Amino acid sequence: MALIVMYQDPSLFLLVGRILDLINNAISLVITYMNIYNGFLELSKIDKTYGLGFGGSLIRLIALLSLMVFDSIVLAINVPAITGYVIKDVIGAVIVIAWALMFTPIYRLSNAFNAKPTNVGIIIAMVGYALDLVPGIVLIGAPIQFIGEGIIVHGLGKLPVSRS
Repeated sequence: MALIVMYQDPSLFLLVGRILDLINNAISLVITYMNIYNGFLELSKIDKTYGLGFGGSLIRLIALLSLMVFDSIVLAINVPAITGYVIKDVIGAVIVIAWALMFTPIYRLSNAFNAKPTNVGIIIAMVGYALDLVPGIVLIGAPIQFIGEGIIVHGLGKLPVSRS
C-alpha cells in the first residue's frame, strides 16, 4: 500500500529515497572509520606501503561526510534533480578513486602470496563501483560490488597468518 502511495506521489518517493541514502551513508561512514580507516592506520604504522590505503580511506571518509552534508541540504531545500545527480556523481567518482587507493595495497599483498581470488575480487568490485556512477545501472553495480567484496574477503581468508 505504501509503495502505491509513493508511486502516485513522486516527491514522497524522492524524499524516502533521500532519507534512505542519508542512512546508508551514515552507516558506511561508521564502518569505514571503525574498520577500514583504523585498519590502514595501524598497518601504515607497521609498513609504509599501506599508507596508500590509509590515504584512500581518509578520502572516502571525507567524501562520505560530503554526501551526508549534501543529502541533508537536499532534505532541507528543494534541489533540482539534475544538480543532485551531478554533485553525487562527482563525489561518487572521488569514492571510486578512494577504493582504488585502498585496494592497491591489498592487491600487492595478494600478489605477494599468489592469492589470485583476491585480485579477481578487487577487479570485480571496482567494476561494480564504476557502474554505480551510471544513472539507472545502480541496481546492477551493487550486486557486482557485493560479489567482488565477497571474493576479496574469501581470498584474504586464505592468506597465511603469522601467530607470533
